[in-house]
Amino acid sequence: LAEPPVGGPGTAALGGPADAVGLRLPPGSVEALRALARTEGGALTMVLLACFKAVLHRCLGRRAPLVLLPVAGRDAPETREAVGDFVNLLPLRADCAGDPTFRELFRRVRERTLEAYAHQELPYLEMWRAAHPECDPDRIVARPEAVFNYHNSVRSAPALGDLRLRVVGEVGTGMASDGLTLNLWDTPGEALTGSLVYRGDLFDPDTIREMAERFEALLESAASDPDRRISAQDR
Repeated sequence: LAEPPVGGPGTAALGGPADAVGLRLPPGSVEALRALARTEGGALTMVLLACFKAVLHRCLGRRAPLVLLPVAGRDAPETREAVGDFVNLLPLRADCAGDPTFRELFRRVRERTLEAYAHQELPYLEMWRAAHPECDPDRIVARPEAVFNYHNSVRSAPALGDLRLRVVGEVGTGMASDGLTLNLWDTPGEALTGSLVYRGDLFDPDTIREMAERFEALLESAASDPDRRISAQDR
């Protein structure tokens, strides 16, 4: 947990103006990535996370980028039916050193992800305080980390009697507490959609657009040839 935050200084204020760049991957490529994940004994979310780490490595120069993964935090029987926010953050780091192939990077990410899930009951803030006792507690949440937010539930409009509703898109708040967040929506049989939400006071828009383009290109390339090295995947 000692690596500097992605995209800005550790003294950044909590929250800032937000903007976003959209992402899309066609259904055929998504299914090819699912097949790759199954072959390697993992899940699609691990493939997507490996791609995100490769892009952070390529665009921001992080050899072992730290990404936070939100988890439901409802493993205990007494919390499964309770109303409230039990979300925890899992810090995930996978080393991109040596210019691995995408398949090799996926295996590193899979290993680190399984290790993190095995200890997901440990609160992230307690872990951070233990590793950085000298830090101001009020600044812990303010650190602009990269967040990977994967949704694999079907987005559908609720039924309200005779009232007809339809989903028209995501509503932005205009503010972002994290420096960079990758949101992905995975609906079986449909295109994978998402967005890179970033703080405008920490990132240049051109950098984010480049990251979005490389993310899409790398996923397409990995779907067709996962044994190419990540330095050549998005070309």
